[in-house]
Amino acid sequence: MANRKANYHTRQRDELESYLQQVGDRQLTMQELADGASSAHAIGRSTVYRLVGTMVEEGSLRRFRGKDDKSVLYQYVGKNSACNSHLHLKCSRCGRIIHLDCEEAEAFRDHLLQQHGFAVDVRLCTLYGLCEACREVEA
Repeated sequence: MANRKANYHTRQRDELESYLQQVGDRQLTMQELADGASSAHAIGRSTVYRLVGTMVEEGSLRRFRGKDDKSVLYQYVGKNSACNSHLHLKCSRCGRIIHLDCEEAEAFRDHLLQQHGFAVDVRLCTLYGLCEACREVEA
C-alpha cells in the first residue's frame, strides 16, 4: 500500500513539486509552502498539508528544525537521496542552502567520530553563516 501511495501522483502533487523546484534549495515554513503553492498553482491549504506529510514520509521533502528550535522548515530534495549524506550550509540572510559534499567535510566528520566518539547525523545538521553573495553585499 505504501508503495502504491508513493507512486500515486495527482495534479496537485505535480504542481506542488513544480513549485518546490522553482524555489530551489530554500527552506520554507509550512505557511510559506501553503501560501506559495496556493498562489502559484491554486492548491488548497489542506491539500498542501496532506502532501507535505506524504512527501516527508517518502523522503522527497526534508523536515528541519528552525534556528529557534520551535519552528519547522521544509526543503525539497526530490529524488536526490545524496542530500541525506552530506552537511548543509544555510545563509542567515538570504536563506540559500549550500550542499557541502566535499572531502574536507567528510574528514571533519571522521575526525569527530574517531577522536571524540561523536557521530554527526547529517540529516539534522545545518551550519549557519553568510554566503559569498551576502558577504559581498556587506563589504
